[in-house]
Amino acid sequence: MSNQGESNRQSSRGGGSQVGGDGAEVLAELVDEAVVGLDGNGEISTANSRFEILTGTSAADLLGCPLSAFVVEGDAERLGAVCRALRSRDHGAQTTLGVSLRANGDEAIACQLSLAAVSGPGGRETATEILGTVRPVDIADAELRRRASQQAAVATLGQLAVETDDLDALMDEAARLVSETLDCRYGKVLALDADHELLRLRQGVGWQAGVVGTATVDATTNSQAGYTLLSEGPVIVDELDAETRFSGPELLAAHDVTSGISVSIGCIESPWGVLGVHDTRHRQFTDDDANFVQSMANVLASAIDRYERTQELRRYQRIIETVTDGVYTVDPAGQFTMVNRAYCELAGYDREELLGTDASRLVAEPVSTAAKQLEAELVDGDVETPPIEGDLLRADGETVTAEATFALFSTGESYERVGVVRDISDRKAYETQLETERTKLAALNEVNTVVREITEAILDQSTRGEIEQLVCESLATFEAYQFAWIGEVNTHTKEIDPLAEAGVEGYLDSVRISVDPTDPMSRGPAGRAVETQQLQVSQNVFTDPQFEPWRSVAEQWGYQSLAVIPITHGGTLYGVLGLYADEVDAFVAEKRTIIEQLGEVVGHAIASVERKQALMGDVVTELELEIRDVLSVIDTPAVDGEIVLDHVVPVGNGTYLQYGRTTSEMIPTLEAITTQHPASLSFSVLGETESEVRFEQRLAEPPVISVVAEAGGSVAETRITGSDLRVTIHLPQSTDVRQLLDRVQREYPGARPIARRQVDRSDHTSERIRTAWTDALTDRQRACLEAAYFAGFFEWPRDSSGQDLAETMDVSPATFHQHLRAAERKLFGVLLDSNR
Repeated sequence: MSNQGESNRQSSRGGGSQVGGDGAEVLAELVDEAVVGLDGNGEISTANSRFEILTGTSAADLLGCPLSAFVVEGDAERLGAVCRALRSRDHGAQTTLGVSLRANGDEAIACQLSLAAVSGPGGRETATEILGTVRPVDIADAELRRRASQQAAVATLGQLAVETDDLDALMDEAARLVSETLDCRYGKVLALDADHELLRLRQGVGWQAGVVGTATVDATTNSQAGYTLLSEGPVIVDELDAETRFSGPELLAAHDVTSGISVSIGCIESPWGVLGVHDTRHRQFTDDDANFVQSMANVLASAIDRYERTQELRRYQRIIETVTDGVYTVDPAGQFTMVNRAYCELAGYDREELLGTDASRLVAEPVSTAAKQLEAELVDGDVETPPIEGDLLRADGETVTAEATFALFSTGESYERVGVVRDISDRKAYETQLETERTKLAALNEVNTVVREITEAILDQSTRGEIEQLVCESLATFEAYQFAWIGEVNTHTKEIDPLAEAGVEGYLDSVRISVDPTDPMSRGPAGRAVETQQLQVSQNVFTDPQFEPWRSVAEQWGYQSLAVIPITHGGTLYGVLGLYADEVDAFVAEKRTIIEQLGEVVGHAIASVERKQALMGDVVTELELEIRDVLSVIDTPAVDGEIVLDHVVPVGNGTYLQYGRTTSEMIPTLEAITTQHPASLSFSVLGETESEVRFEQRLAEPPVISVVAEAGGSVAETRITGSDLRVTIHLPQSTDVRQLLDRVQREYPGARPIARRQVDRSDHTSERIRTAWTDALTDRQRACLEAAYFAGFFEWPRDSSGQDLAETMDVSPATFHQHLRAAERKLFGVLLDSNR
């Protein structure tokens, strides 16, 4: 029923009588139903124009007549009883009954009569008047059926929205239902594009072929759809041609649309599109019709929102299942509620095995406690997304080092923790390896620095003792090492005697180190270094079986590892360097390569110092050797002659130029030597007289010459008489002659010393020239000067040209002359400059 205070469309008809003042009269005319008022006697006191139309009686004839006069006799008594009962009740009491109302004379119309008790004048509490509304039953049934069909359509669309994920099918059904329910020709769903500029007809019914899916409408206020997007409620059009709010778009005009309803799908702030229904007839749609279309649009909006959220959830699920990091969620009780594929693979469990179980089963207690602490901090807002590291316990019993990042998300009244887990075992191993490499690199840099500093420092030392002491002191100050010593082999006792030490005092005095292969005390690192002339290391003296004889010594002196480096140069062993550390594995492979070079550097420095001393010393050791049948392996003609080898010039890269004299009869012998002896590379005649032939031989490290040179000595004279060779050698007084003989005899077993004497060279050698020759000239300058002299470059006519000598020494002519001129200038400067 319609109560006082409710509004509706105003009728164009006038009339009616007054009940309760002018306001009541106006209100009665605004409602869509027939209204009648009864006084305390049950007589009509007011009626609106619709009641006049329904009864076919004017207002003047209605006033004062009992209402029972307008109902059939069978309903009059029941109507009177209902009215009496209402008057006895408080005002506001209501009831509804069905009666047959006589209209237009004898015609009876079945009606639904709704009555309400109202207070009379003076505001008495007991009701004295009755106000009623009358509605023909066929009209009420039609409206009920219309509302029922609309509700059914909404229910049908809602059920379909729950069952399907096909938005287009849902939109097509929505367009069909609204058009059929409201008995309109067209139904449509317009989708708003991403730029909010156009609305595309995505689904619809009744439209011309090819229109659905292609037709568009401006999303501006120029069209009904565009206007709808900016409106807060439905937009109803009774006559499109008379519409002033917007123009009719081409889509509607082309289909002869006259009236219709359009509503927004979604909120006004973020609309998705428009649902509309149109007809070619002139229609007056009610608010209920508009509300029905809006309800259908709301179902669509909810379905679209659910679909988009479902699609987003599926995208997230695909992403989560695709990523290589493990992802999981746990509830406040700590139980898994979701795990992705990567997490299952990382943990070694099936998904079903993890869901619902406690997350703490996969981690140790400290990690679980730390995770709970971080979760509490997240709840309090103290941290944002903290990482935590720990071991993940796999199903197979193995552990994986993992890193997890946590976050919380709300589930309404509670929350869940989401974790992203990554296997960082490889990263940790790499970091450990990188740290180890950094440590190794730092250690190598330190060793390199020490070796470089030692190399630079020993160049300034003038004696072997100074070099050896400097090396020991430099190594002992290095933090990685405890102490160092240098010793040499005593050929009489076959033991190592101390020469220098640092960081320790008297170590070699308390330790016996044998170099006799038959002595068990020679199997330690020092003895093996002497025997092999190669670096020897013991990384742990307490587990090295060969170091067993000296373990008590190691305990006494507090070292755990050691290295012994042979000090050699050109095959000559000058001694051994012992280096000790107070930790195991102090001599890794990279360090060994560096410190092994130190033995060669020190050996070269010692050889250079001794060679310098030999050249500048007045007294040298003169050794005369004889090698019988030295040419026995050469197929030469038997000639009784002599070959004198005057001088040997080292030209680098293990190559020597040897200059000598002989007779013409010995030339075939020299040629045979050149072609058959492995050390001879070439032979050429420099000059020839009636009694003498001067020649040049290019040699590749001849054994005797190279051994003498490495020992710091020089070959004073060499003669080959017949098949025997006799050579006179000058050696520094400090040279181990026995060792040199051993090396020569390894090449020539028949070699034997025939004389050894001390020779004073002061009578025939200028001290200044020797000094300049040793200090002022470079090796290349000396070689060029010697080669030029002995090759007859200074003779006239020249036996050899600069071009010849350059080719022989494997340098360019310009380089040869540059070195030669520099050597000449330096030597003449010594001779002619009185201030030098």
